[in-house]
Amino acid sequence: MNTSFLITHLLIIVKKFLYWKPYELYLIRYGLRGNGVMKKMRMFVVLTVVVIIGVGICVFGQQQGQKGDEEGEFYGGEWPSDVPKTVPVKYYLPFPAGKSYPRMPTPGHNSPTNKYAIDFSMPIGTPVCASADGIVVKIVESGPDTGGQQNSLIIQHADGSFTMYLHLRHKGVVPKLGDFVFQGDIVAYSGASGTGVPHLHFSVNKGQTLESVPIEFEESKSQNKNVSQNQSFAEKYAKQISEYRKIEMGLVWGVKFGLWDEALAAKKSADENKPKDSDDVRLKRLYKKIEEVLKGFDGAVEDYIKKMKDAYEKKEYLRALEMAHFGSNDFKGTDKEEVFKAVLEELKKLSEYPELEKKLKESESRRSALKRIYKDDVKGGKTSSVIKDYQNFLKRYKDEIESGAVSERLEVLKSEETSQK
Repeated sequence: MNTSFLITHLLIIVKKFLYWKPYELYLIRYGLRGNGVMKKMRMFVVLTVVVIIGVGICVFGQQQGQKGDEEGEFYGGEWPSDVPKTVPVKYYLPFPAGKSYPRMPTPGHNSPTNKYAIDFSMPIGTPVCASADGIVVKIVESGPDTGGQQNSLIIQHADGSFTMYLHLRHKGVVPKLGDFVFQGDIVAYSGASGTGVPHLHFSVNKGQTLESVPIEFEESKSQNKNVSQNQSFAEKYAKQISEYRKIEMGLVWGVKFGLWDEALAAKKSADENKPKDSDDVRLKRLYKKIEEVLKGFDGAVEDYIKKMKDAYEKKEYLRALEMAHFGSNDFKGTDKEEVFKAVLEELKKLSEYPELEKKLKESESRRSALKRIYKDDVKGGKTSSVIKDYQNFLKRYKDEIESGAVSERLEVLKSEETSQK
């Protein structure tokens, strides 16, 4: 959006509404001015003033925008070692998948840096996505949303090319200078800085002079070429992320509460869903979180067995019976099954075993209630629907476990069961 653009459109308006017919010019020339002619003359004067003011605003905006381009230094960041450099770079439309925004006329894009740039008309505050993987090398975001200095973001990609995102919202850039961003990540919010007109100026540039080059979006190969296919990581891998969440839940709940059948199922699922070498690096990073938990899994099992044996030695028979009974069922078919069965057989020899067995029924009821809580959350109850980010998801469960919220919910379920009986 620039001076030429505004002048062109204002002149079109003038021509449309103030076209002078030959007889009207004749009347004006000889001073014969009717009401209709006088009305047109007044409108002509008003629109002429509007054009002059508009040109002045645009010139001022361009000057301030140029100041924005001059501010800030380029950051020479390093490409992450675990992210492959894919060349040639594939560029996607710079907004979320499924969205489409009209392209604006760009008669003023004549300079070497914006010759092939595209202006997308979009409301202030529209999410702007990274067109391709890259490093944030320049940020300017001190201009207001209504004009003045333009806010901008520049990302450098694997082949050395740059994508430029201009006229952004005030303080609307999401990443920090030097951050690595993935294609589809929300990197900014659109604005009207530098021009006062809400839109996003997008271009692909190359070389030290940031020469503008023609853009071919990946969407151009599809039938709906104006509809973005720029999926975020969460959208693209929703199924895998959901499975990783379930695995993490199974491991955490299993180890913390002795739900070893769920923990073993989660461990098996972790083996089956291990990322391939060709998978997205972000999936691999998420899986590393699971691997960290798995590293301590065998040790947790051995610790559980030791606690069971210690309880037996200390004559805490009910606790030993609970652990042996549930352990022999949960570890059925594994090399640990016989360990639990051996302790269980010793407990059955005790004279107080019949009484202990009655109390075991209450323990089974509590365990069933706990498993229902677990199953509800796995199915996508309140927790899964609200928390979408993987890191927040893990934090929520750790906080819940540490705060004792699970125990409180368990007591509520127990009281409900008692009242129903």
